[in-house]
Amino acid sequence: MLGSTLNVDGPYCLSPHTQRAITAPQIVDNLTWIHGKHTLRAGVNFRFYIHNDSRGFFGGSVVEPIIRFNRQNRLGGFNIPAQIGTNTTTKPNSTDINRLQQAIDELAGIPSRIQQAFLANFGNDTYGSTNFATVYTRAHQYDSYVQDEWKLRPSLTLNLGVRWEYNPAPYDAKQTLVPNVLPDGSQGNVTYVKADRWFKNNNIGSVGPRMAIAWSPNNKTSVRAGYSWLFDTLSTFQVTAMAGKVPGFLLNCITSIPTPSPTTGQQGQATTTNGCVVPPALVTSPGARISTGFPVTVPTPTITPSAASSPVAQPSTQAPAVGAFDPNIRTPLCTSGI
Repeated sequence: MLGSTLNVDGPYCLSPHTQRAITAPQIVDNLTWIHGKHTLRAGVNFRFYIHNDSRGFFGGSVVEPIIRFNRQNRLGGFNIPAQIGTNTTTKPNSTDINRLQQAIDELAGIPSRIQQAFLANFGNDTYGSTNFATVYTRAHQYDSYVQDEWKLRPSLTLNLGVRWEYNPAPYDAKQTLVPNVLPDGSQGNVTYVKADRWFKNNNIGSVGPRMAIAWSPNNKTSVRAGYSWLFDTLSTFQVTAMAGKVPGFLLNCITSIPTPSPTTGQQGQATTTNGCVVPPALVTSPGARISTGFPVTVPTPTITPSAASSPVAQPSTQAPAVGAFDPNIRTPLCTSGI
C-alpha cells in the first residue's frame, strides 16, 4: 500500500529489495632495483571490479505491485460539499473536506490504481515479473608506474617517474545498450542498440608524469618541491545508475480507476499504460474495492523491450526519461604541485 499516509502513519516498503555486492580481485606487484646512485622502482596494480547492484526500486519504478489510495484520482462516490450544504459559516473548509475524502477512500478500501514495473530481458525481447532488478557492472583498471630516485649529491635527490592508467570503458555482463546517435536528437531519431561497453573511449592515453626534488642544505633544513598529473576513474555506482535509465529497462504498468460519474453514478472502465494489460478483475468489475476482489497482481505486459529501445518521434513532454554516457568521455585529470 502506498500513498495513504495523509491521515494515518502506516509502515510500508517502497523498495522491497536492495543489495549491492562489490568485489575487486587484484593483481599487485612491485619491483625495486638499486644501482649506484639510482633506485629504480616499477609496479602494476590491476583491478577487476564486479559490482552487482540489485534493487526493487529504479528511478521511480517499483518491481513489486503497489496499490495506491488517492482521492484526487478516485473519489469514493461521496459528494461531501453537497451533503454538508453551502452555508459558508458551518461548512468545513476545503482542507478538511479533502482530508475526509481521503479517509473515506482508505477506510472503505477504494484504491485509485495498481501499478508494477516489469524487468526487460533484451536477449529474448520479453518482460517478466521479478522481486528485484540487477545491473551487472564490470570495470577493469590497469595501472602501472616506473620511477627513478637519483641521488645527485648527498644533500640533493631527484625523483622522476611516469604512471600509465589504462581504464577500458565499463560494461554490463548481461545487457549493455547505448544510443546509436547523440541522445539530444540532433542526428535524428535516437535508438538504443546493444554494445559491448557503455562508451567508446577507453582512455588509453592516461599517462601522467611525476617529478620531485629534495634538497637539504644542513641538518635542520629540508626543501621539497614536486609536480604530477593525476587521473581519476568513474565509480561503478555511476554506471549502475545510468544502466537503470536505458529505455525499456523497466516498464512501469499503471492501471488507473476513474471516479464514478457524478451524474449517473456509473463506474468508468479502468485504463492502463500502453503495452500493459488491465488486471482481469478490473475488467469485469472496474469499481472493485479491497473487500470485493480488487486485484493484488498485474499481468505481464504484451509490449516488448525492443519497442521501447526504438521509440517513434515524440514531443519531449511525452518522451521517457533516459540517460547515456558521452561516447567520448575522458578520464578526469588534475595536476598537483607542492
